[in-house]
Amino acid sequence: MKKIRGTMALLLLTALSAQAQDLTIRSDKKGRLGYFDEDGKEVIKCQFDEAEPFRGGYAKVLKDDDYGIINAKGKFVSGKYTVMTEYGETGFYLVAEGGKEVEAAKPGKAESPIKTRNGVPADRFKGSTAFPIKGAKWGVIDRNGKELIKVEYDEVSYPIGGVIYVNQGGKWGFYDEQMHLVLKPTYSAIGAFNQHGITWVNQGGKATTVWGTDGWVVSGGRMGIVDRQGKLIVALRHKYVSTFAPSATSEYSSAEPAKIYPKPFSELPNCKGENYIWASTKFKKDIDVYDLSGRPVVSSTLIKYDKVYMPTEGMMRFFREGKKKEPDTWGFLNLSTMKEMTTRSEYSYGPYVGGVSKVWLNTGGRDYFFVDKELREVSAHYDLALDFHEGYCVVQRGLLFGVIDQSGREIITPSFAQLSDRFSEGVIAAAVEPRNQTNVADQVLGAAATGQANVATTNVATMQDLIGGVRGGGHLACGYINAAGQVVVPFEYSAGGDFHDGRALVSRSGSIGIVGIDGSAILPTEWEEVKYPTATLLHSDYFWVKRGGLYYYYDMQRGGIVFPDQTAGYDEVFFFDKRDLAIVRRGGTKDRSETTQTGEGHDWSASQGAKGVAGILAAHEKVLKEMMKTYGRTQWESNGSFYGAVNREGRELVPCQFEFTQVDRAWQYLQKNDLETFREIDLKRFGIILRGTSNTHRLSDVIPADEWDY
Repeated sequence: MKKIRGTMALLLLTALSAQAQDLTIRSDKKGRLGYFDEDGKEVIKCQFDEAEPFRGGYAKVLKDDDYGIINAKGKFVSGKYTVMTEYGETGFYLVAEGGKEVEAAKPGKAESPIKTRNGVPADRFKGSTAFPIKGAKWGVIDRNGKELIKVEYDEVSYPIGGVIYVNQGGKWGFYDEQMHLVLKPTYSAIGAFNQHGITWVNQGGKATTVWGTDGWVVSGGRMGIVDRQGKLIVALRHKYVSTFAPSATSEYSSAEPAKIYPKPFSELPNCKGENYIWASTKFKKDIDVYDLSGRPVVSSTLIKYDKVYMPTEGMMRFFREGKKKEPDTWGFLNLSTMKEMTTRSEYSYGPYVGGVSKVWLNTGGRDYFFVDKELREVSAHYDLALDFHEGYCVVQRGLLFGVIDQSGREIITPSFAQLSDRFSEGVIAAAVEPRNQTNVADQVLGAAATGQANVATTNVATMQDLIGGVRGGGHLACGYINAAGQVVVPFEYSAGGDFHDGRALVSRSGSIGIVGIDGSAILPTEWEEVKYPTATLLHSDYFWVKRGGLYYYYDMQRGGIVFPDQTAGYDEVFFFDKRDLAIVRRGGTKDRSETTQTGEGHDWSASQGAKGVAGILAAHEKVLKEMMKTYGRTQWESNGSFYGAVNREGRELVPCQFEFTQVDRAWQYLQKNDLETFREIDLKRFGIILRGTSNTHRLSDVIPADEWDY
């Protein structure tokens, strides 16, 4: 019998919940809100100051300055709260009980600087601190009124990287996104978790401002490291803790201790590949190193260093300051054997890659070579050595370039006037004197056998020349070779870029094209300029190509340009967006809005001179932005420019008769009126809309002829 009654009650509640979804909100004569059915009958009495529609049988309301959740019967099923707001994108509510609203600054009085509340600068914390209420208790409830995070905390954050931070009595802890308490409030300050799943914690410090730092930082106390499970993996005994941060020029970084004051809720630095934690109990003294699990790697109680670098492949670079008259010491520590090896002070040593470290004179001299993990030289000395890529390194001796492998062996003896800075997809762009291009394979292999180069000397290539390909110029021929020195693309071009997805941009006699890795001509070298979405989308089936000063849409599937008529070209073009539309321009010069409010694809232009053919334009490695966005009615100086939009079939759906910022509105007009393109009458109607003068005249006015709807 009890089971039957329970079932009936459940069915009744379900029915009421379903009916509640159809209720509308209305007010009585006093302005109080209630819920009414479709017949206008009052179902839930008008008693609320605010009310929201029912969702799932529950609704948010405000009554007598208190927020809460009611069910389909109008009864409160939650507590009553002074604040109740959407909790990020979780579908839940952030709520507060009690507290007193903080008064805003009086009119005419300058706002005071941002102050902390419970040790949290408002500009570093997203959540409860956004509300000017002092002394409240915060928590999180679901839409049914159930408490997910108990309303007992002084502060609650929105989810940050899968973590919800809570403060209680000046101490910090955190929940996971499933609202499970992971770390009860324990620490004076805490950071955000980085990609390795660890963050810093502080005990005894406070958020404050420190001279020479930017904004609020945590100062004082002791630092440690916790993981996402709330486990303290590096003990709270250090003054400074961090992971190794990439330097401004490379990802090889120093851990020379400085007075590092972390910002509240800031992440520890991220480095690609392996990384370690360093910690120090004194300024510039006693450095400890841990792996990312918190296991000690180097203990300052056993070995003392004044500076260390991020370990790479088990080798850690260190510096130890000499005492009194003793010299300073630079060296490597092998973390497997804990063996120290001293290095030469006049040389700099790079990170270990593939078992070797690059060494170069730190006085600026041209002396480069490689050493193994025992600091034995494994390569010859060169005037320049770049970094390893795909297992190979480009080197320079005199005015000629070659390649070595990870063992330091010369696989291509320096014999080329130019080489790209790296192999790409197993091949590398190279340049030789035109008279040698017919026997370049014999030249390379012969030079390797005899140790002599058979290429006439030429001007040394600069680093700019090497990035992203080679620039042959008028006296050099460019092609591509593999690691065995075999020619894979004939030496018949004046410039060549790196390969991406089996394709590379090339130039010949001032014209641009695309070749395949087998030497085939994918896009004929007959264009002044080639535009493509991004450097990694060189495999795209469409490009904008330029001829005679005008751009055309080239479709690889069709094997030609879509607009064959010379008059159909454009003075400027942008790439197709997700609607398969591209903005185009005819006449004049760029709008000011064109350069500031759009992203551009990549172009390789023969008309740019030395800079234009200096490679694949690595400087243009920006991701294509969405071209067409909704702008306001800001009028831009057209400078004789007229913009429109075309589709992939080459049809000009929006004619080139508009300012740049008006094109998207014109497209929306087509969609709204179910039109394929603009007719003459549509242009006149849309012109009236743009002027904003429609429906602004009185009946007695004489309406200008150009404002009539034709």
